[in-house]
Amino acid sequence: MIFSRIAEVVPTAFLLTEPPLTRVLLRERGTLFLSAAPLPDPTHCVEIRTVFTKRVGAFAPRLRAALEGWAMTPSDLLLAAMLLSAPFGTPEQQPSAERWPSIQNALHEKAIEWELLDPREIRYVLAKIEDFQEDLDFIRKRRAELLEAPLIGASNQLPDRRVVNDYIQFNRAYKKHLETRMLWEADRAHMIREALTENERLYKIWDSIREAKSDFHYITVRRQALKKLRESMGTEQFDSGVLPEYVPEWRFVNIR
Repeated sequence: MIFSRIAEVVPTAFLLTEPPLTRVLLRERGTLFLSAAPLPDPTHCVEIRTVFTKRVGAFAPRLRAALEGWAMTPSDLLLAAMLLSAPFGTPEQQPSAERWPSIQNALHEKAIEWELLDPREIRYVLAKIEDFQEDLDFIRKRRAELLEAPLIGASNQLPDRRVVNDYIQFNRAYKKHLETRMLWEADRAHMIREALTENERLYKIWDSIREAKSDFHYITVRRQALKKLRESMGTEQFDSGVLPEYVPEWRFVNIR
């Protein structure tokens, strides 16, 4: 967000990405100016008014004026918290054009801090002042939906996603094995059907674990998966970190 605003006042501004950090470069009369130090991810909307080591000539006043509107104050963050905490549908007055950048910045920061928005979503949520009320209610509704959902930190106690994928693959192979047995062992159909039911219950649990560990999902989707996982496991077992088997091992016969 900050960098697109720089581009508005300095048309030749561009970025040199050095993940997970970013440097800002400005071109003036053929000269490149590099920021004094790498900047944090721009989605965090940090203030960058003092990072430049060289003057930017005629662009300096315009650049300074543009960045001034992005500076957040504690009152902006307090207002953002109040706006996000209000019930869905509560009408709010649209901010003025002058106040919009700092309020937008504060809302994004607070929504990300509360894990109501994924940093990737700020490109289109609360991106335009004319969508202020609609997008605000979108986040409020999401907050209500995620009120009982665990925070994303709870996923740290879960196995690595590659391990989870292996477990799920074995679960699906075992399902096919049982379905084949159903065709040939009609006299044991009832027992095999019970095993299939147990296997499917475990599959749903491990599928929720897989979603919770998937970094390419938005953080809100992962929190929903954690909520679903806790509901299927039970709060006590979920909090203990003890996960169920990925197949009903009690159905296996020991070979000696």
